[in-house]
Amino acid sequence: MSQKKSIMVSQTEIEEFQLEPLNTTYAMLLDTIKGFYQKVDPVIAQSNHEPTRVQELMEDGYEQRYMSLVKDGKIYGLVCFNYERGFVAGHRCYIRHFSTISMAHFKNGLNSVVNYIWREVLCDDIRAEIIHIQNEDGTKKANADIKQTFKELGFRWKTLTNNPSTGT
Repeated sequence: MSQKKSIMVSQTEIEEFQLEPLNTTYAMLLDTIKGFYQKVDPVIAQSNHEPTRVQELMEDGYEQRYMSLVKDGKIYGLVCFNYERGFVAGHRCYIRHFSTISMAHFKNGLNSVVNYIWREVLCDDIRAEIIHIQNEDGTKKANADIKQTFKELGFRWKTLTNNPSTGT
């Protein structure tokens, strides 16, 4: 049985974000996500699926949540998560997209998301994906800073799946 845990960065680093439902209609959802990608650090954007793929993955799960990371009325990030379809061992929450407007907010934003999920969502575990991006030397790797941030918050990497034709 999985044990729920809340992981916090040191008190001196905490910049707690509130998670609020994305302020959009279903008809405008894809355009809203695409618009947010324009504000995101390019490395973070490339480490996520394209907006249309995010929406497809979200539609394939249950209880979709599209949320903004907000502090003092300003939006700093976007997270999309749902229950994974077909997970028979319990309830798995799947982070389909996580981004912040800059790397400076990434760790605390992800920490806020993880704590929100453990507090508000009935689940046994949390899964996330990081897309590998092509480096200048032609190799594909996950961004080291992003991967390390997930690792520090207790995520472990079990599998690697890259589609050679799309690079994802």
